[in-house]
Amino acid sequence: MGTQINLHNKGMGNCLHIAAGAKHVHFVKELVQMMDAEDLALQDNKQNTALSFAAAAGTSEMAEYLYPRTHEIFDERDRNALFFTCVDTGLYDLAMEMLRNYTALATVRNGSNETALHVLARRPSEFTSQSTGLWIWKFAYEGNSKQTKALQLVQQLWEEILKLDDQVVMSLIKYPSQLLFDATRLGNFEFLAALLSAYPDLFWELDEKNRSIIHVAVLHRHASIFNLVHEIGFFKDFITAMSDDEDNNILHLAAKLAPQNQLNLVSGAALQMQRELVWFEEVKKIVQPLSTEMKNKNGKTPRELFTSEHKELCVRENHG
Repeated sequence: MGTQINLHNKGMGNCLHIAAGAKHVHFVKELVQMMDAEDLALQDNKQNTALSFAAAAGTSEMAEYLYPRTHEIFDERDRNALFFTCVDTGLYDLAMEMLRNYTALATVRNGSNETALHVLARRPSEFTSQSTGLWIWKFAYEGNSKQTKALQLVQQLWEEILKLDDQVVMSLIKYPSQLLFDATRLGNFEFLAALLSAYPDLFWELDEKNRSIIHVAVLHRHASIFNLVHEIGFFKDFITAMSDDEDNNILHLAAKLAPQNQLNLVSGAALQMQRELVWFEEVKKIVQPLSTEMKNKNGKTPRELFTSEHKELCVRENHG
Protein backbone atom coordinates (compact mmCIF):
# COMPACT_ATOMS: atom_id res chain seq x y z
CA MET A 1 0.00 0.00 0.00
CA GLY A 2 2.80 2.41 0.89
CA THR A 3 4.33 1.97 -2.58
CA GLN A 4 1.03 2.86 -4.22
CA ILE A 5 0.56 5.96 -2.09
CA ASN A 6 3.92 7.39 -2.99
CA LEU A 7 3.48 7.00 -6.75
CA HIS A 8 3.66 10.48 -8.28
CA ASN A 9 1.04 11.53 -10.78
CA LYS A 10 3.15 13.14 -13.53
CA GLY A 11 4.94 15.39 -11.06
CA MET A 12 1.72 16.71 -9.56
CA GLY A 13 2.47 15.22 -6.15
CA ASN A 14 1.30 12.09 -4.37
CA CYS A 15 -2.20 11.07 -3.38
CA LEU A 16 -1.98 13.08 -0.19
CA HIS A 17 -1.15 16.28 -2.10
CA ILE A 18 -4.11 15.74 -4.42
CA ALA A 19 -6.50 15.05 -1.55
CA ALA A 20 -5.21 18.05 0.42
CA GLY A 21 -5.51 20.37 -2.59
CA ALA A 22 -9.06 19.13 -3.19
CA LYS A 23 -9.97 19.76 0.49
CA HIS A 24 -10.99 16.13 1.11
CA VAL A 25 -10.42 16.18 4.88
CA HIS A 26 -11.75 12.69 5.60
CA PHE A 27 -9.72 11.10 2.80
CA VAL A 28 -6.57 12.90 4.01
CA LYS A 29 -7.05 11.50 7.53
CA GLU A 30 -7.45 7.98 6.08
CA LEU A 31 -4.27 8.33 4.02
CA VAL A 32 -2.25 9.68 6.94
CA GLN A 33 -2.99 6.52 8.92
CA MET A 34 -1.21 4.52 6.21
CA MET A 35 1.87 6.74 5.90
CA ASP A 36 4.98 7.36 7.93
CA ALA A 37 6.47 10.80 8.74
CA GLU A 38 8.85 10.67 5.78
CA ASP A 39 5.96 10.09 3.38
CA LEU A 40 4.05 13.01 4.89
CA ALA A 41 7.00 15.31 4.22
CA LEU A 42 7.10 14.41 0.51
CA GLN A 43 7.27 17.45 -1.77
CA ASP A 44 5.91 17.90 -5.26
CA ASN A 45 8.00 19.35 -8.09
CA LYS A 46 7.46 22.86 -6.68
CA GLN A 47 8.65 21.78 -3.23
CA ASN A 48 5.17 21.90 -1.67
CA THR A 49 4.17 19.41 1.01
CA ALA A 50 0.60 18.25 1.52
CA LEU A 51 0.45 20.55 4.54
CA SER A 52 1.43 23.47 2.28
CA PHE A 53 -1.47 22.55 -0.02
CA ALA A 54 -3.90 22.44 2.91
CA ALA A 55 -2.70 25.81 4.24
CA ALA A 56 -2.80 27.44 0.80
CA ALA A 57 -6.37 26.20 0.39
CA GLY A 58 -7.22 27.77 3.77
CA THR A 59 -8.50 24.43 5.06
CA SER A 60 -7.96 24.86 8.79
CA GLU A 61 -9.19 21.44 9.95
CA MET A 62 -6.87 19.65 7.55
CA ALA A 63 -3.86 21.90 8.16
CA GLU A 64 -4.24 21.61 11.93
CA TYR A 65 -4.49 17.82 11.58
CA LEU A 66 -1.34 17.52 9.43
CA TYR A 67 0.83 20.05 11.28
CA PRO A 68 1.61 18.11 14.51
CA ARG A 69 2.44 15.05 12.38
CA THR A 70 4.91 16.83 10.11
CA HIS A 71 6.32 20.03 11.60
CA GLU A 72 9.38 18.46 13.22
CA ILE A 73 10.74 17.26 9.87
CA PHE A 74 10.42 20.64 8.13
CA ASP A 75 13.53 22.65 7.45
CA GLU A 76 13.60 26.35 8.31
CA ARG A 77 12.79 27.54 4.78
CA ASP A 78 9.70 25.30 4.53
CA ARG A 79 8.58 26.29 8.02
CA ASN A 80 8.86 30.00 7.24
CA ALA A 81 6.98 29.57 3.96
CA LEU A 82 4.20 27.63 5.71
CA PHE A 83 3.91 30.28 8.42
CA PHE A 84 3.38 33.06 5.87
CA THR A 85 0.90 30.90 3.96
CA CYS A 86 -1.11 30.54 7.18
CA VAL A 87 -1.01 34.31 7.72
CA ASP A 88 -1.99 34.97 4.09
CA THR A 89 -4.94 32.56 4.13
CA GLY A 90 -6.21 33.48 7.59
CA LEU A 91 -5.26 30.23 9.37
CA TYR A 92 -4.45 32.21 12.50
CA ASP A 93 -4.84 29.32 14.97
CA LEU A 94 -2.18 27.35 13.15
CA ALA A 95 0.04 30.42 12.77
CA MET A 96 -0.15 30.93 16.56
CA GLU A 97 0.66 27.28 17.21
CA MET A 98 3.69 27.55 14.93
CA LEU A 99 4.76 30.74 16.69
CA ARG A 100 4.53 29.04 20.08
CA ASN A 101 6.77 26.24 18.79
CA TYR A 102 9.20 28.50 16.92
CA THR A 103 9.25 32.02 18.40
CA ALA A 104 11.79 33.21 15.79
CA LEU A 105 8.90 33.26 13.28
CA ALA A 106 7.93 36.65 14.78
CA THR A 107 10.91 38.25 13.02
CA VAL A 108 11.29 36.23 9.81
CA ARG A 109 10.61 37.95 6.52
CA ASN A 110 8.78 36.74 3.41
CA GLY A 111 9.79 37.12 -0.23
CA SER A 112 8.89 40.82 -0.08
CA ASN A 113 11.13 41.26 2.99
CA GLU A 114 8.10 41.82 5.21
CA THR A 115 7.42 40.37 8.65
CA ALA A 116 4.02 38.89 9.53
CA LEU A 117 3.21 42.17 11.33
CA HIS A 118 3.78 44.10 8.08
CA VAL A 119 1.35 41.79 6.28
CA LEU A 120 -1.32 42.12 9.01
CA ALA A 121 -0.88 45.91 9.27
CA ARG A 122 -2.41 46.24 5.79
CA ARG A 123 -5.44 44.10 6.55
CA PRO A 124 -7.98 46.16 8.53
CA SER A 125 -10.79 43.89 7.31
CA GLU A 126 -9.27 40.99 9.27
CA PHE A 127 -9.99 42.78 12.55
CA THR A 128 -13.20 43.97 14.16
CA SER A 129 -14.07 47.55 13.33
CA GLN A 130 -16.66 48.84 15.77
CA SER A 131 -14.10 50.52 18.01
CA THR A 132 -14.25 54.15 18.94
CA GLY A 133 -11.48 54.64 21.39
CA LEU A 134 -11.43 52.79 24.69
CA TRP A 135 -8.61 50.55 23.71
CA ILE A 136 -6.67 49.24 26.65
CA TRP A 137 -9.40 46.91 27.94
CA LYS A 138 -10.29 45.61 24.49
CA PHE A 139 -7.59 42.98 24.57
CA ALA A 140 -8.79 41.15 27.66
CA TYR A 141 -11.62 39.46 25.83
CA GLU A 142 -11.57 35.89 24.59
CA GLY A 143 -13.31 34.62 21.51
CA ASN A 144 -13.18 32.25 18.60
CA SER A 145 -14.01 34.54 15.72
CA LYS A 146 -11.50 34.99 12.93
CA GLN A 147 -11.14 38.66 13.94
CA THR A 148 -10.31 37.71 17.51
CA LYS A 149 -7.76 35.16 16.31
CA ALA A 150 -6.13 37.75 14.04
CA LEU A 151 -5.83 40.12 16.98
CA GLN A 152 -4.42 37.40 19.23
CA LEU A 153 -1.80 36.60 16.58
CA VAL A 154 -0.79 40.27 16.43
CA GLN A 155 -0.43 40.36 20.21
CA GLN A 156 1.62 37.16 20.20
CA LEU A 157 3.93 38.45 17.45
CA TRP A 158 4.35 41.80 19.21
CA GLU A 159 5.05 40.12 22.55
CA GLU A 160 7.93 38.19 20.98
CA ILE A 161 9.29 41.24 19.15
CA LEU A 162 9.26 43.35 22.33
CA LYS A 163 11.69 40.90 23.92
CA LEU A 164 14.33 42.34 21.60
CA ASP A 165 16.37 45.52 22.13
CA ASP A 166 14.52 48.77 21.37
CA GLN A 167 16.80 49.53 18.45
CA VAL A 168 16.10 46.13 16.87
CA VAL A 169 12.36 46.55 17.44
CA MET A 170 12.33 49.93 15.71
CA SER A 171 14.37 48.79 12.71
CA LEU A 172 12.13 45.73 12.39
CA ILE A 173 8.88 47.72 12.20
CA LYS A 174 10.31 50.45 9.93
CA TYR A 175 11.64 48.25 7.13
CA PRO A 176 10.73 47.74 4.30
CA SER A 177 7.86 50.08 5.18
CA GLN A 178 6.75 51.79 8.39
CA LEU A 179 4.05 49.35 9.40
CA LEU A 180 2.58 51.78 11.97
CA PHE A 181 1.76 54.20 9.18
CA ASP A 182 0.63 51.47 6.77
CA ALA A 183 -1.94 50.53 9.43
CA THR A 184 -2.87 54.15 10.16
CA ARG A 185 -3.48 55.08 6.51
CA LEU A 186 -5.81 52.08 6.18
CA GLY A 187 -7.62 52.73 9.47
CA ASN A 188 -6.46 49.48 11.08
CA PHE A 189 -7.43 50.61 14.57
CA GLU A 190 -7.38 47.26 16.40
CA PHE A 191 -3.95 46.39 15.04
CA LEU A 192 -2.55 49.76 16.13
CA ALA A 193 -4.19 49.65 19.53
CA ALA A 194 -2.60 46.26 20.22
CA LEU A 195 0.86 47.68 19.50
CA LEU A 196 0.33 51.02 21.24
CA SER A 197 -1.15 49.60 24.43
CA ALA A 198 2.01 47.54 24.94
CA TYR A 199 4.42 50.24 23.75
CA PRO A 200 2.93 53.78 24.10
CA ASP A 201 6.20 55.41 22.99
CA LEU A 202 5.15 54.59 19.43
CA PHE A 203 2.92 57.67 19.57
CA TRP A 204 6.14 59.67 19.09
CA GLU A 205 7.11 57.90 15.89
CA LEU A 206 7.07 60.05 12.73
CA ASP A 207 6.65 59.12 9.09
CA GLU A 208 8.81 60.34 6.20
CA LYS A 209 6.91 63.67 6.21
CA ASN A 210 7.41 64.24 9.93
CA ARG A 211 3.85 63.29 10.85
CA SER A 212 2.73 61.29 13.87
CA ILE A 213 0.12 58.51 13.84
CA ILE A 214 -2.49 61.05 15.00
CA HIS A 215 -1.59 63.46 12.17
CA VAL A 216 -1.89 60.71 9.55
CA ALA A 217 -5.20 59.54 11.04
CA VAL A 218 -6.55 63.10 10.72
CA LEU A 219 -5.40 63.34 7.11
CA HIS A 220 -7.08 60.02 6.23
CA ARG A 221 -10.21 60.67 8.33
CA HIS A 222 -9.91 57.69 10.67
CA ALA A 223 -11.86 58.86 13.71
CA SER A 224 -11.19 55.82 15.92
CA ILE A 225 -7.41 56.31 15.64
CA PHE A 226 -7.71 60.08 16.01
CA ASN A 227 -9.72 59.55 19.21
CA LEU A 228 -6.71 57.89 20.81
CA VAL A 229 -5.41 61.45 21.25
CA HIS A 230 -7.81 61.80 24.20
CA GLU A 231 -6.20 58.84 25.95
CA ILE A 232 -2.54 59.82 25.97
CA GLY A 233 -2.65 62.34 28.81
CA PHE A 234 -0.32 65.31 28.76
CA PHE A 235 1.40 64.01 25.58
CA LYS A 236 -1.64 65.28 23.70
CA ASP A 237 -0.59 68.94 23.68
CA PHE A 238 2.91 68.10 22.48
CA ILE A 239 1.76 65.84 19.66
CA THR A 240 -1.01 68.12 18.42
CA ALA A 241 1.40 71.09 18.36
CA MET A 242 3.80 69.32 15.98
CA SER A 243 4.07 70.40 12.33
CA ASP A 244 5.14 68.34 9.33
CA ASP A 245 7.92 69.09 6.84
CA GLU A 246 5.67 71.58 5.02
CA ASP A 247 4.78 73.38 8.27
CA ASN A 248 1.28 71.92 8.26
CA ASN A 249 -0.05 71.48 11.77
CA ILE A 250 -2.74 68.93 12.59
CA LEU A 251 -5.53 71.40 11.72
CA HIS A 252 -3.95 72.03 8.29
CA LEU A 253 -4.18 68.27 7.70
CA ALA A 254 -7.85 68.30 8.70
CA ALA A 255 -8.28 71.14 6.17
CA LYS A 256 -7.03 69.05 3.27
CA LEU A 257 -9.64 67.38 1.07
CA ALA A 258 -10.42 63.87 2.31
CA PRO A 259 -9.22 60.89 0.24
CA GLN A 260 -11.82 59.90 -2.35
CA ASN A 261 -12.73 56.64 -0.59
CA GLN A 262 -13.63 58.64 2.54
CA LEU A 263 -15.61 61.26 0.60
CA ASN A 264 -17.56 58.45 -1.05
CA LEU A 265 -18.86 57.23 2.31
CA VAL A 266 -21.68 59.74 1.81
CA SER A 267 -23.28 60.63 -1.51
CA GLY A 268 -23.71 64.11 -2.89
CA ALA A 269 -21.48 67.17 -2.65
CA ALA A 270 -23.62 68.86 0.03
CA LEU A 271 -23.33 65.97 2.48
CA GLN A 272 -19.64 65.54 1.66
CA MET A 273 -18.98 69.22 2.39
CA GLN A 274 -20.95 69.00 5.63
CA ARG A 275 -18.91 65.97 6.70
CA GLU A 276 -15.65 67.78 5.89
CA LEU A 277 -16.67 70.83 7.93
CA VAL A 278 -17.65 68.68 10.91
CA TRP A 279 -14.27 66.92 10.77
CA PHE A 280 -12.39 70.23 10.62
CA GLU A 281 -14.31 71.57 13.63
CA GLU A 282 -13.78 68.35 15.56
CA VAL A 283 -9.99 68.52 15.12
CA LYS A 284 -10.05 72.24 15.93
CA LYS A 285 -11.34 71.39 19.42
CA ILE A 286 -8.08 69.70 20.40
CA VAL A 287 -5.56 72.30 19.18
CA GLN A 288 -4.29 75.40 20.94
CA PRO A 289 -5.84 78.69 19.68
CA LEU A 290 -2.47 79.68 18.21
CA SER A 291 -2.58 76.72 15.81
CA THR A 292 -5.66 78.08 14.06
CA GLU A 293 -3.66 81.11 12.86
CA MET A 294 -0.41 79.33 11.99
CA LYS A 295 0.68 79.48 8.35
CA ASN A 296 2.22 76.60 6.44
CA LYS A 297 5.06 76.92 3.90
CA ASN A 298 2.56 78.14 1.31
CA GLY A 299 1.51 80.95 3.67
CA LYS A 300 -1.94 79.54 4.38
CA THR A 301 -3.74 79.22 7.69
CA PRO A 302 -5.82 76.05 8.21
CA ARG A 303 -9.05 77.87 7.34
CA GLU A 304 -7.53 79.30 4.13
CA LEU A 305 -6.24 75.85 3.18
CA PHE A 306 -9.69 74.37 3.79
CA THR A 307 -11.23 76.93 1.41
CA SER A 308 -8.75 76.28 -1.39
CA GLU A 309 -8.80 72.48 -0.97
CA HIS A 310 -12.62 72.36 -1.07
CA LYS A 311 -13.18 74.87 -3.86
CA GLU A 312 -14.25 72.24 -6.40
CA LEU A 313 -16.48 70.44 -3.89
CA CYS A 314 -18.08 73.78 -3.05
CA VAL A 315 -18.82 74.45 -6.74
CA ARG A 316 -20.40 71.00 -7.07
CA GLU A 317 -22.44 71.63 -3.94
CA ASN A 318 -23.77 74.92 -5.30
CA HIS A 319 -24.67 73.30 -8.63
CA GLY A 320 -26.17 70.23 -6.98
